[in-house]
Amino acid sequence: MNIKSMTKVYTSLSDDILILEDVTISFKPGFIYVINGKEGSGKSTLLEIIGLIDKDFYGHYELEGKEVTKLNDKERALMRQQFFGYVFSSPFLEQNLNVMENIMLPLNISKKMTFAMAKEEASKLLKEYNLENIALEKVNNLDNFTKEKIALLRAIISKPKYILVDDFFELLTMEEGKYILDKLKNLTFKCCIIIASNKDFVLDYADKVYLIDDNRVKEE
Repeated sequence: MNIKSMTKVYTSLSDDILILEDVTISFKPGFIYVINGKEGSGKSTLLEIIGLIDKDFYGHYELEGKEVTKLNDKERALMRQQFFGYVFSSPFLEQNLNVMENIMLPLNISKKMTFAMAKEEASKLLKEYNLENIALEKVNNLDNFTKEKIALLRAIISKPKYILVDDFFELLTMEEGKYILDKLKNLTFKCCIIIASNKDFVLDYADKVYLIDDNRVKEE
């Protein structure tokens, strides 16, 4: 994954606002990257560009040998589904589904495997995270840490090559956050993990830190 000379500008009715300028950055599997910067610096925007959510930018972005800026919406959606797992700052769980169904959702949408196989994969993850006893519970009454774990399992069940984590740790205690980070670190042998955060304990887990300052990205 390589981004070169990328600039992001938000255009409003009255003005153009520069968010990111001349960003050149690369990522590869086997590492945890942390994108650091103060609130409003553009961390989430950069993740949205990386994750093929935001397509309104200037510059070059090569992903898996393809130039992202030349892809149509259908091609972008397919690559997003094929290569990325997302964990957002809020869990965004489906309230009408139980825990198991929420975790299985990406596999059911992509139809990568049968329902029975997807259920088996979800069961393995639930057991690993000590959540098997709540598999059939609705998610609305669960505590925040449990919801965040479910959101993480939903992101990783498809075995994506890139896992994007956006300010996920803001609502977690340090102990809870380190639990999640230890789990993520165990996944780096087969994927790339990119985290947007300015928490000190998150930075401690990074193999490489990129700092966004004054609209530019530099390696720390």
